[in-house]
Amino acid sequence: MSRAFVARAGWLLPVAAALLLWTTARHQPDPAADLAGWSGFVTTRRFQVEHLAGSVVGQALWTLGAAALVAAVLPATRRPGYAVAGLAATVLGGAGLLAGFGVAAFAQPAIGRLHATAPAVAEAVYDDVYAAPALVTLLGGALLWAVGGVLLALAAAGTATVPRWAALLLGASGPLIGVFGVAYGPLQTVGALAGVLGGAAVMRALGDDAAPSSGEQLVREFFRVVRSGREPDRAGEFFAPVVLAHQVRSGAAETVRRTPEGYAGHVREMLGQFGRFNLTIDELVAAGDRVYVRWTQAGRHVGAIDGVAATGRPLTVVASAVYRVSGGRITEYWIQQEDSGLTAQLLTPA
Repeated sequence: MSRAFVARAGWLLPVAAALLLWTTARHQPDPAADLAGWSGFVTTRRFQVEHLAGSVVGQALWTLGAAALVAAVLPATRRPGYAVAGLAATVLGGAGLLAGFGVAAFAQPAIGRLHATAPAVAEAVYDDVYAAPALVTLLGGALLWAVGGVLLALAAAGTATVPRWAALLLGASGPLIGVFGVAYGPLQTVGALAGVLGGAAVMRALGDDAAPSSGEQLVREFFRVVRSGREPDRAGEFFAPVVLAHQVRSGAAETVRRTPEGYAGHVREMLGQFGRFNLTIDELVAAGDRVYVRWTQAGRHVGAIDGVAATGRPLTVVASAVYRVSGGRITEYWIQQEDSGLTAQLLTPA
């Protein structure tokens, strides 16, 4: 099964949220305050259709979409544990919710019809149906489902391609629907809307990541965020746990194993030598799983380089590299840098 197909299946998340948005557009009367009004509400055909199509089917689609989301983000997120735990919480919490949705779809209309002929009996049956075991199942399921949504959103935010605002919307939808919306119904509608918008944005980003150009996008973002010196500690969002770095410097070749932490230290070392340098991508070409980049780095000599003490003079370095991208991460690269030009700049008298 291709990653692109899995990413498309993840669109079930915003579809499920849209169904919930439809079902929460109307809010039923509080049975504790107005059992007669509640009975009239739940005995309509629309109510049953909303619960079967919107709640029961919607919850099933949400679970399938969550599984697809996890399959899409696992190769690319720096938080794989969140993804797995989020799916487990979503499945377990969804089981409790489905039990409640089934009761709502069939038992509530029956109680409502009974109220027309025997109000006291209907009230007693309602209290019996929604006794402590049912409430624990429903509320526990809703809380677990909400936690699952937050964890899934954090896992999605741990990729290099999902916008943080999209993950925030998706993550907020769970608590708004399953926790705060239980106390105040309109918040469920707000949460459903957040699920539609956030889910669509997340899956669109992951769909772009599954496209052939994803390597180009990843490497370009890596240069903008990490290699530029802006946020070197985010190297883990772009690097595999171990990356093979094939380096050619003045004709001598060597291969080193770099970790995200090690690469972050490498960038900080350059900041100590060149200061806050400017990094310009002069050329970037992607083909298959390889991305070629040629860049210019311009800074000032503020720290010792190859034994030469800081001079404060401008320094310019031109280099190029080919990066191999697999599973949404840089896994290997070949970099070439001609040191003679840098050496000439370092040793030229002021």
